[in-house]
Amino acid sequence: MLTSRESKLGAMSTADPSSRTARRRPPWWLWTAAVAATVVGAVALLGGFADVPDRKLPVVPRGGTHAGGQLDTTVARVYLSPARPGSDYDASADTGFLVVEATVENTTDLPSTFVDDLVRVIAGDAVGQADSPALLEARTGRALTFAQPGLPVTVLYTWEVDTGALEVGDTVFIGFFEQFPIYGDPVFGDDAFGAPTATARMESSIGPAPGGGVR
Repeated sequence: MLTSRESKLGAMSTADPSSRTARRRPPWWLWTAAVAATVVGAVALLGGFADVPDRKLPVVPRGGTHAGGQLDTTVARVYLSPARPGSDYDASADTGFLVVEATVENTTDLPSTFVDDLVRVIAGDAVGQADSPALLEARTGRALTFAQPGLPVTVLYTWEVDTGALEVGDTVFIGFFEQFPIYGDPVFGDDAFGAPTATARMESSIGPAPGGGVR
């Protein structure tokens, strides 16, 4: 379903409407990836992310940056924490958290609300394709709802998991998604976007939490 960026952002943007035509359009290879995702079918939607580890999507190396049409994303580390990120209190004895720490930079000239749909993971039976993460700003521990243009921010994608379901060294598949603009839409003009599409993947492993050990 098409969504209006203006209706989502409202007063957050003060940009002159005429300046929107100058925003960066996605590079050619992203359009190629979009066509490929359409051909493979289910991988084109968030609901088909289970196919990401086995599909021939571009691979982002560990420490590398996924350069997207709206956001550039660099995964710093993946770790387990007994405490909910942003809180000093441990969860219950039966619960922990899988955390993907990344730096995200909005490369457009408008705030982006797509940051919460940017990353999904598959981690054994603990985290699956339909599990949406909580998204926090690492510096403040507060929920992050949009990314400002040109301002890199360190974020924490977090998933609640059962204690013992994952361990340090376990493999995690990270999927990177894009939301492609649709120019000249009869309803939303140049502010319409299609459904999130998987365009790249990374294979990582769970490492020690910041400060050493499994927090």
